[in-house]
Amino acid sequence: MLYDFLTGGRFAWLQAYAAAGLDIAYPELRLAHYLNDHGHRMYPKLIDTHIVGQIIARMPYRFDRTRYVVTDPLTDPGWLARMRENRLGALAPAASVLLTHGSADQAVGYAQAIQLHDDWSRLGVDVTFRGYRGLEHLTAAVAHIRTALPWLSAHIADHRANDTGTPPITGFETA
Repeated sequence: MLYDFLTGGRFAWLQAYAAAGLDIAYPELRLAHYLNDHGHRMYPKLIDTHIVGQIIARMPYRFDRTRYVVTDPLTDPGWLARMRENRLGALAPAASVLLTHGSADQAVGYAQAIQLHDDWSRLGVDVTFRGYRGLEHLTAAVAHIRTALPWLSAHIADHRANDTGTPPITGFETA
């Protein structure tokens, strides 16, 4: 799971954002019950900040979730059940998907991207995977553009060719 990959890494603090999001979506999880004083001071910052700013501010820091909790919520069956319910790959997207990933991604493990591709394929999703050897999270995002634009253009063109009365998509060139 993602929290295993993130533990101790540069992006481990994303676990706190995920916990805050689950707590907001599922109040019965009662995150506050697990937090120590340090965690209670951090929680309002999580729900009142934008993640991009936090990426810039926190990139050089290591995060250990045990520093913020009295009891680790990841030992609670209720938390684990909600995490399984919300696992990406458990539900099939209705649209085609282009999934790209860098093999050196430090935020989301490459094996997780492969697993997501395999999960969606098993669910019958039209999913295309492109891996970028040696690229990490941000450099793969830049490389993704070179793959995504032609892929998106082809899918828009295909949609137009098979259109059954849907208004046309404008603002895109199809090669």
